[in-house]
Amino acid sequence: MKLMICLVVTSLTAPLFACPQENDEAKPAAPETVTAEARPLVVFEKIQGVIESPNYAEIELDSNGWADFEISYVIPQGVPVEKGEQLVAFDTEGIEKALRDMQLSHQDLVMDLAAKKLSAEQAVKRFDLGRSIAERSMKNARDDYQYYLDVERPQRLKDLDYSLKMAEYSLEYSREELDQLMQMYNEDELTEESEQIVLKRAQRSVESAERSLERRVESTNQSRNVEIPREDFDQKNALDQQALDFAKTMLELPNEKEKAATALQKAEIALKEGSQKLQELTEDKELMVISAPMAGIIYYGRCVDGKWSGVSGTAARTLEMGKKIPAKKIVMTIIDPSSLVIRASLSEEKLSRVNVGDVGRAVMKSDNKIVVPLKLVWIDKVPSGAGTFGCLFSPVDFDNKEEKVLPGMNCTVSLKLHATETALMVPKASLFSDDGIRHYVYKLDGQQQDVELGFTDGDDVEVVAGLKAGEKIRKTKP
Repeated sequence: MKLMICLVVTSLTAPLFACPQENDEAKPAAPETVTAEARPLVVFEKIQGVIESPNYAEIELDSNGWADFEISYVIPQGVPVEKGEQLVAFDTEGIEKALRDMQLSHQDLVMDLAAKKLSAEQAVKRFDLGRSIAERSMKNARDDYQYYLDVERPQRLKDLDYSLKMAEYSLEYSREELDQLMQMYNEDELTEESEQIVLKRAQRSVESAERSLERRVESTNQSRNVEIPREDFDQKNALDQQALDFAKTMLELPNEKEKAATALQKAEIALKEGSQKLQELTEDKELMVISAPMAGIIYYGRCVDGKWSGVSGTAARTLEMGKKIPAKKIVMTIIDPSSLVIRASLSEEKLSRVNVGDVGRAVMKSDNKIVVPLKLVWIDKVPSGAGTFGCLFSPVDFDNKEEKVLPGMNCTVSLKLHATETALMVPKASLFSDDGIRHYVYKLDGQQQDVELGFTDGDDVEVVAGLKAGEKIRKTKP
């Protein structure tokens, strides 16, 4: 009986000892994490700047038309000058000759204007006189023609009729006289010799009267049929010709007066323009010697946004005696070294993080020991370049008596963009993005958490939204 009990116990307890010997499945390793830590953060922006002076005077050859500017004297670059000091002088031979020639031409214009004034006055008088004469001549022609129609022509016809009648009467008288003589002489048996003579004369008188009548008839017919019609034509033609002459005169007289007035106006304009050119050339002559409008330091050329060039618009970088400079160009600039600003450019992404009034400092490239405290005083409203905005800084309590800092010199501006004691920082490697714009991190449970980023400090990035201080996130992508 004891043996049997032992076996039973063994069989009942065997599985209990066998369970610990079975292999359990391996558990996953815990993910690596990082903690969003709050710590101080100060961010500086370093940009390149150039020294400028807001107080300057550009010396420009702003001529009216003269272009021959050959240098006979020029002050060296970098020399300090006082107001009124001579800066540059040009050869005057050419402009003096041109000025003499223009003065003579101006005198010609004055005399020409006087002549045109006299011509215009005479044209007005000729117009009035010529119009009066033309009107009177036209009236006389009309009156003459009307008198011819009303008086001369009828009288001439009457004269023709009367002459014809007189010829007929003369013939009639001669015949009657001959008839009476013949009747008287026929009564006598004998005719004396003297009576024969008288009779012969009477016969010849009749013949003459007959011939005179024939001639008078022919003459009357000629006058009526030829001469008077011709006279009619001539008289009418004379009237028509006078009318044409009158019309021509009435057209030419105003034209002549208008031409004289136009010539006078042109002469006035020519004199005005000539006087203006003479005045301009006289003013250009004053440019032959240029003096300093203010005190300062001489710079050749001009400055544009902190960059110095040579003579404006030319390839020359220096001014030398004997060289010619084109007109309408800036020759040199006088700079006030006691008044300085620093010009720089801000990138567009940093624009929202700076404000007028922010302070910083500039380190001169010529000597890094020269540090200029400064303040941001101006930011351009529009871009000055691709993604950049121009800005100006003003030195603050900077002593430049030794003039170690001058316009045109370069520097590095350090501007504080951001400063906080509680910046929440995470490693760059723990940040992820699908589009390069929006960013997220992975929480411990593997879920994505959107975050908003701020400034970068080395390998860490500031998180301004999406995490809390002390919060843990996954170090890498799950």
